[in-house]
Amino acid sequence: MKTRTLIASLIVTFLAGPALGIINPKVTPAQILRASQAVLWGKVAAATEGEQRSFQVVEAVKGKAEQQVLILSLSQCKPEERAGVQAVLSGRGKDGAILFVSVLARDRRASLHVGGTWLSMRAAGPGRWDVEGVAGPMSAVYAGGTDMLLRMVRYILADPDATVPVSAGASWMPNVCEIGTVGGEIAGMETIEIKGDPMTYLHVGSSQGDRVFCARKGDEAFDEVTAELKLASRSRQFTWVANNGVPSLVSWDGGTISISTLASEGSFKLDPDKLEWNQPCLGLATCSVPGTGAAAILISTRGRPVMIHRDARGKWAQTALPDGAALKDRGEVTSACIVADLDNDGRWDVLQPRSRGGALWMGRDGGLAEPVRCAVACPDGPGHAAVGDFDQDGSLDIFLAGTTKNELWENNGHGEFRAVTSGAGTLGYKCAVGLAGCRVADLNHDGRPDLCLLHPQGAFTYHFNRGFRCFGEEGELRLENAYGQVACAVADFNADGSLDLAVACADGKIRCYYNDSFNKPLLRVGLALGVPGPVTVSVWQGRTSPQCMGTSSVAGPVKAYFALRSGRECTVKWHLPSEGLRNREVRLPQDLPGNGLEVLLGK
Repeated sequence: MKTRTLIASLIVTFLAGPALGIINPKVTPAQILRASQAVLWGKVAAATEGEQRSFQVVEAVKGKAEQQVLILSLSQCKPEERAGVQAVLSGRGKDGAILFVSVLARDRRASLHVGGTWLSMRAAGPGRWDVEGVAGPMSAVYAGGTDMLLRMVRYILADPDATVPVSAGASWMPNVCEIGTVGGEIAGMETIEIKGDPMTYLHVGSSQGDRVFCARKGDEAFDEVTAELKLASRSRQFTWVANNGVPSLVSWDGGTISISTLASEGSFKLDPDKLEWNQPCLGLATCSVPGTGAAAILISTRGRPVMIHRDARGKWAQTALPDGAALKDRGEVTSACIVADLDNDGRWDVLQPRSRGGALWMGRDGGLAEPVRCAVACPDGPGHAAVGDFDQDGSLDIFLAGTTKNELWENNGHGEFRAVTSGAGTLGYKCAVGLAGCRVADLNHDGRPDLCLLHPQGAFTYHFNRGFRCFGEEGELRLENAYGQVACAVADFNADGSLDLAVACADGKIRCYYNDSFNKPLLRVGLALGVPGPVTVSVWQGRTSPQCMGTSSVAGPVKAYFALRSGRECTVKWHLPSEGLRNREVRLPQDLPGNGLEVLLGK
């Protein structure tokens, strides 16, 4: 009880202090919860009389409600904040609010989280509370959406080991690995396994010639193997596909699209039948021919996307995606398409961000349906997308970085999105625009998807997920000698049981930053031969209160990494067309391979 009282006293003092603008390491949502005698979830209704609002209690999440309807008065609100508080309560209060009532009896205080804003309150009698104003410093405790705060509260109450991080919780080994230098315009980076062994290969696409580096197992070094693999591609855009289980690199060099396939002797062979493509190519993505599962590629264009694949005669077949009325008012195409199963039905979908909204082609048994309007927009291009499950509900969300605006789009599980950046912590107030790229990663191995943000003329930033899309960025995870980055990739390169980061810098230098952690439980999830992709895969842990450890779209020979938070048991969930949800219970062995346990999803 003394501990709770001490925390409550600290919180009361904190409520009255100035705004901080950074994460407070001394007060977390878990401590707020422990210092509350009651936590009430409810709805704020319109004015009852004068400057009053009513708070209708829907559920006592912790403790008991003294009354089912509480009266909130603005008569004691700071004059300079009254209009803003009224707007919060009137405009967003109807969507729900959470009331935290302090354990202190002598000075009954409470904090109300509504519409992503904290308000401080003082008891004014039975069932009555005076709203004093905005509790700005509380944003240093939690700066997310009210709906996500409710989920966080339930998680903390259900899990005795629940945590809400206040720092990234990751660091680098002292020595930075200088992998090599790549000339030309770097198109991107990807990690693959190409010889049936656990070695990790780093592919760097470049307009002057692609390069491949092989990570030495158990060593902090790389060897270049481009010549050994006989890879002669030049990529301005690229993607990796699994053609009958064999890794193949699909490249666009600015005028033609070519395929380099790994032959049985262990080197790549270039298919002489190239596809002429002189029009703009915003991106290439792996997909599959509906109904057959044969490998296909989606080309993002300035108009409707085009799917290409080899037909029965081995010739290129091109199919433009269906036209529709939804394309008429969406504006210009600004970004490459996002190809993934966005509605969790086992069929891949195509989302094309445009300047005034998005176009979404939903996958069906016979192919893609006509496009429907989608909220996901990128007002100015080129945009860079990172796809991951930031609110931990098992569905893929989208972080889309544009030239002048970044936005986090939350998926409701049915392929419908809403912008939630203002309720996503530091992504809403501490995230620069004009990024060179972004990637989902979990470098701190806490089972929450984080964001690596690349800055073309600045320092790398890492926004860590505190849980349920509440992000933080305190600047402790930086990259030495990497001012200006253009691409990155994540894998366990030195096979020590932790995820590392490879970065391509603006000067062409390729470097690897090795994670200081080791022996962490990792899963590498890929698709078995014959399974069409992309497939949305999620990993869950916990029996009484299962938590999602991440969700990824898996396609081609590129595997997805999942870091387990604790223990060695988990459940892998995925969907296949017309087969519904599938589960696989996985237990990691004690003698886990350095780069994690491989899980291949088959029929």
